[in-house]
Amino acid sequence: MKTRVCITVDVEFSVAGALTDPERNRPVGEPAVWGVVDGRSHGLGFMLDAFARHGIRATFFVEALQRSYFGDGPMREVTSRILEAGQDVELHAHPVWRTFRQADWSDATVRAAAHDRMDGRREQELVEILDEARSNLSSWTGREPRVLRTGNLRCDTAVYRAAGGLGIRTCSNVGLGVFLPREPELRVHSGAHDVEGVVELPVLSYLGFGAIARGRWKSLTITGSTHRETVHLLDRARERGIDPVVILTHPFEFVRGHDVQFRGMRPHAVNQRRLLRLCDHLDRHRERFETIGMTGLAASPPAPSAATEPLTVPLSMALERVIANR
Repeated sequence: MKTRVCITVDVEFSVAGALTDPERNRPVGEPAVWGVVDGRSHGLGFMLDAFARHGIRATFFVEALQRSYFGDGPMREVTSRILEAGQDVELHAHPVWRTFRQADWSDATVRAAAHDRMDGRREQELVEILDEARSNLSSWTGREPRVLRTGNLRCDTAVYRAAGGLGIRTCSNVGLGVFLPREPELRVHSGAHDVEGVVELPVLSYLGFGAIARGRWKSLTITGSTHRETVHLLDRARERGIDPVVILTHPFEFVRGHDVQFRGMRPHAVNQRRLLRLCDHLDRHRERFETIGMTGLAASPPAPSAATEPLTVPLSMALERVIANR
């Protein structure tokens, strides 16, 4: 049996410092997604080309609440380009964007109250937030979303009750290296898990090695994990029967050197090379790995995973990561 691999891409515009210094900054839309340098897209365009070249099926979690500031057009165009490329589109939501529905959003009092956390909110408020996001995304795709990813991977069990009540039965909200949930039932590092009647497919998280990371959680991302680590984790996950393996990335990870307003961008050669090598590895080892979109998994959800020990990486790989990422 093949190990299923889900490469997931959070596609989002940037608040870009607007809520900390509105006199100097405004939210940034398309540049934060496309990353155009010298007329070529090194963000989303680079990713779509890489996936097409290697026959990779990925899921793009499109942030749908930025409509409060940018209106309908910009993210609709982004979504159309992803769908035209034959890729999955599912729902991503950063609630901080709802702040911009207020005409006085730049007022200091309004900005002080703004936050981007989905956890810690009342369930009815979560229903309202997710219903707004769902409606926005549906207007761009022509169908109801089946899978949710919360902004910053922040969640609690109330998020799952709210999502389930709206008919969203699959989530990928947990990444222990990004945010450690308060509730023990959400501290899951891989596989598939039932949370309030909703299937949670967490980003694969693993433990750092000894003095390098002092046992801290890391989540499997393009920007945070070397190619050797990623291949090692894929192989160990296959040996242990972990399915699916979820990987996280963003379009903006493939440009660098820019300021908060995305001025002065240049290609991020290290991260681009990591994505290309991952795509090539999965392409060359189709007898062992299958890339699949979250939409497909939602249609036929995996059975809940048995408890397993978290994966680790050797010291040599951890050292290589520290050096490379610096």
